[in-house]
Amino acid sequence: MLSLLKFMKAFIVLFIAVICISFSCTKSVLSKYSDDLKGTWILKRMSGGFAGQTTTPNKLTTLTFQSSEKYSTSYNNQPADKGTYTTTKAGQPNYYSTDILLKLFSHNNNDTLTYGVQISKDRLFLDEGCCDRFSYLYIRQK
Repeated sequence: MLSLLKFMKAFIVLFIAVICISFSCTKSVLSKYSDDLKGTWILKRMSGGFAGQTTTPNKLTTLTFQSSEKYSTSYNNQPADKGTYTTTKAGQPNYYSTDILLKLFSHNNNDTLTYGVQISKDRLFLDEGCCDRFSYLYIRQK
Protein backbone atom coordinates (compact mmCIF):
# COMPACT_ATOMS: atom_id res chain seq x y z
CA MET A 1 0.00 0.00 0.00
CA LEU A 2 2.87 2.37 0.82
CA SER A 3 4.55 1.79 -2.55
CA LEU A 4 1.27 2.49 -4.36
CA LEU A 5 1.00 5.79 -2.48
CA LYS A 6 4.59 6.72 -3.46
CA PHE A 7 3.82 5.80 -7.07
CA MET A 8 0.70 8.00 -7.07
CA LYS A 9 2.64 10.97 -5.62
CA ALA A 10 5.39 10.54 -8.22
CA PHE A 11 2.80 10.27 -10.99
CA ILE A 12 1.02 13.46 -9.87
CA VAL A 13 4.31 15.40 -9.64
CA LEU A 14 5.33 14.21 -13.11
CA PHE A 15 1.91 15.06 -14.55
CA ILE A 16 2.04 18.61 -13.11
CA ALA A 17 5.59 19.07 -14.44
CA VAL A 18 4.56 18.03 -17.96
CA ILE A 19 1.59 20.43 -17.91
CA CYS A 20 3.78 23.33 -16.70
CA ILE A 21 6.43 22.68 -19.34
CA SER A 22 3.89 22.48 -22.17
CA PHE A 23 2.29 25.80 -21.15
CA SER A 24 5.65 27.55 -20.83
CA CYS A 25 6.75 26.32 -24.28
CA THR A 26 3.55 27.67 -25.83
CA LYS A 27 4.03 31.03 -24.13
CA SER A 28 7.64 31.32 -25.32
CA VAL A 29 6.67 30.45 -28.91
CA LEU A 30 3.88 33.04 -28.85
CA SER A 31 6.11 35.76 -27.40
CA LYS A 32 8.77 34.97 -30.03
CA TYR A 33 6.16 35.52 -32.78
CA SER A 34 5.10 38.81 -31.18
CA ASP A 35 8.74 39.93 -31.08
CA ASP A 36 9.41 38.80 -34.67
CA LEU A 37 6.35 40.71 -35.94
CA LYS A 38 7.59 44.10 -34.77
CA GLY A 39 8.37 46.47 -37.60
CA THR A 40 6.84 47.48 -40.92
CA TRP A 41 5.89 44.94 -43.58
CA ILE A 42 5.10 45.66 -47.27
CA LEU A 43 2.49 43.56 -49.08
CA LYS A 44 4.05 41.90 -52.15
CA ARG A 45 1.58 39.21 -53.21
CA MET A 46 -1.96 37.96 -52.57
CA SER A 47 -3.21 34.55 -53.68
CA GLY A 48 -6.13 32.21 -53.29
CA GLY A 49 -9.81 32.31 -53.91
CA PHE A 50 -11.95 29.95 -55.90
CA ALA A 51 -9.77 30.32 -59.01
CA GLY A 52 -6.48 30.26 -57.07
CA GLN A 53 -5.24 33.48 -58.62
CA THR A 54 -2.09 35.32 -57.57
CA THR A 55 -2.03 39.11 -57.77
CA THR A 56 0.31 41.91 -56.79
CA PRO A 57 -1.11 45.00 -55.12
CA ASN A 58 -1.44 48.15 -57.22
CA LYS A 59 -1.07 50.34 -54.09
CA LEU A 60 1.76 50.45 -51.57
CA THR A 61 0.21 48.51 -48.69
CA THR A 62 1.98 48.35 -45.33
CA LEU A 63 1.28 46.61 -42.05
CA THR A 64 3.16 47.90 -39.00
CA PHE A 65 3.44 46.14 -35.63
CA GLN A 66 4.61 48.05 -32.55
CA SER A 67 6.02 46.70 -29.31
CA SER A 68 2.90 47.71 -27.36
CA GLU A 69 0.84 45.11 -29.33
CA LYS A 70 -0.58 47.82 -31.57
CA TYR A 71 -0.77 47.64 -35.34
CA SER A 72 -1.59 50.01 -38.18
CA THR A 73 -2.11 49.69 -41.92
CA SER A 74 -1.68 52.19 -44.72
CA TYR A 75 -2.34 52.41 -48.45
CA ASN A 76 -0.05 54.69 -50.49
CA ASN A 77 1.29 56.13 -47.21
CA GLN A 78 -2.23 57.13 -46.08
CA PRO A 79 -3.42 55.66 -42.75
CA ALA A 80 -6.12 53.04 -43.27
CA ASP A 81 -6.67 51.11 -40.05
CA LYS A 82 -5.26 50.72 -36.56
CA GLY A 83 -5.87 48.57 -33.55
CA THR A 84 -4.32 45.95 -31.30
CA TYR A 85 -3.07 42.43 -32.01
CA THR A 86 -2.39 39.17 -30.21
CA THR A 87 -0.82 35.86 -31.14
CA THR A 88 -2.52 32.69 -29.91
CA LYS A 89 -2.29 28.95 -30.37
CA ALA A 90 -4.91 27.53 -32.75
CA GLY A 91 -7.57 25.32 -31.27
CA GLN A 92 -9.16 22.27 -32.83
CA PRO A 93 -10.35 22.00 -35.50
CA ASN A 94 -7.64 24.14 -37.06
CA TYR A 95 -8.45 25.55 -40.51
CA TYR A 96 -5.19 27.47 -40.87
CA SER A 97 -1.85 26.46 -42.37
CA THR A 98 -0.08 26.90 -39.02
CA ASP A 99 -0.72 26.38 -35.31
CA ILE A 100 -0.01 30.04 -34.49
CA LEU A 101 -2.75 32.60 -35.12
CA LEU A 102 -2.55 36.37 -35.41
CA LYS A 103 -5.68 38.24 -34.29
CA LEU A 104 -6.10 41.87 -35.36
CA PHE A 105 -8.67 43.89 -33.39
CA SER A 106 -9.59 46.92 -35.52
CA HIS A 107 -10.36 50.13 -33.65
CA ASN A 108 -11.81 51.71 -36.81
CA ASN A 109 -14.65 49.22 -37.37
CA ASN A 110 -14.69 47.09 -34.18
CA ASP A 111 -13.91 43.96 -36.18
CA THR A 112 -11.54 41.06 -35.51
CA LEU A 113 -9.53 39.43 -38.31
CA THR A 114 -7.76 36.14 -37.67
CA TYR A 115 -4.89 34.79 -39.77
CA GLY A 116 -2.56 31.84 -39.63
CA VAL A 117 0.89 33.41 -39.33
CA GLN A 118 4.37 32.23 -40.32
CA ILE A 119 7.57 34.26 -40.24
CA SER A 120 10.64 33.16 -42.15
CA LYS A 121 13.57 35.60 -42.07
CA ASP A 122 12.17 38.79 -43.65
CA ARG A 123 8.98 37.20 -44.97
CA LEU A 124 5.60 37.27 -43.27
CA PHE A 125 2.93 34.85 -44.50
CA LEU A 126 -0.70 35.35 -43.45
CA ASP A 127 -3.57 33.08 -44.46
CA GLU A 128 -7.28 33.46 -43.85
CA GLY A 129 -7.72 29.76 -43.23
CA CYS A 130 -11.18 29.31 -44.65
CA CYS A 131 -12.35 27.41 -47.70
CA ASP A 132 -10.80 29.69 -50.32
CA ARG A 133 -7.60 30.17 -48.31
CA PHE A 134 -6.61 33.68 -49.32
CA SER A 135 -2.99 34.25 -48.32
CA TYR A 136 -0.71 37.27 -48.22
CA LEU A 137 3.05 37.62 -48.51
CA TYR A 138 4.69 40.60 -46.83
CA ILE A 139 8.39 41.56 -46.93
CA ARG A 140 9.97 43.36 -43.96
CA GLN A 141 10.76 46.98 -44.74
CA LYS A 142 14.43 47.75 -44.16
